[in-house]
Amino acid sequence: MANYTSASLMAQSGTPNTEAFTSGTPYTLSFTNRTTAIQPNTGYFTVEANGLKVGMSSDAYDSGPLDKPGTDNLMLSLTSNPTDQNPLTFTFDLSTSGDGTGGSIGVVFTGGAGTSTLTSCEIVNQGSKYKIGDTISVPVFSLNAKSGASGTTDLVFKLKRNNINPQFYRAGVADVSAVLQNFYPPFNTDFGGRVVSGSGLVESSERFSIPIPTLPLNSQQVFTFKPINNIGIGDLTFYCSAHVELKIA
Repeated sequence: MANYTSASLMAQSGTPNTEAFTSGTPYTLSFTNRTTAIQPNTGYFTVEANGLKVGMSSDAYDSGPLDKPGTDNLMLSLTSNPTDQNPLTFTFDLSTSGDGTGGSIGVVFTGGAGTSTLTSCEIVNQGSKYKIGDTISVPVFSLNAKSGASGTTDLVFKLKRNNINPQFYRAGVADVSAVLQNFYPPFNTDFGGRVVSGSGLVESSERFSIPIPTLPLNSQQVFTFKPINNIGIGDLTFYCSAHVELKIA
């Protein structure tokens, strides 16, 4: 399928894969020492997923769960605070003008009978899909049902940027999970030929690294790579600290 020179593999930036890999298909990777010069012909071969992106959601801070650590800011977003409730401490599910769901709020009303007002609140469940400019509220009938008051005013907040928990994402990463087997020279393997712990293999869904043993001139290290998922051209970067050529077939 493809050949990679030792110079490209040993470059600081590595080299991208120039072939696609199909899920469940075994590919043979052969490493060969072609140099007679004094070069490191032992080291590690590493495969890393390209395109790791960590950032905020497309709406940045504009959309997401309610910001539980910043509940003090919620009092600053209050747009309708009843003054006709009874003293009350309770947790209510939130109504909203938008698409948010699952949020709940703990409230404390203090004052006299029929004259109590909200003095503190706390987000209990953050929910999801709340957006700047949405209103979240506790309807007056819910307040009255728990306080025994005859209030006429909803409890309402209009969400601001500091009321939303920023959402981070990881995107654009190929999954390099694979069955790695048929190593020669061999690693420690189980009866199925899979590499077992303690063999020097470091593996995750975004990266795997294997040791390349000392190779005499023109000798090889070989193993089979069978990806769990389809992998496109340029989705991977190959690195190698050993001065060897790589052939994938």
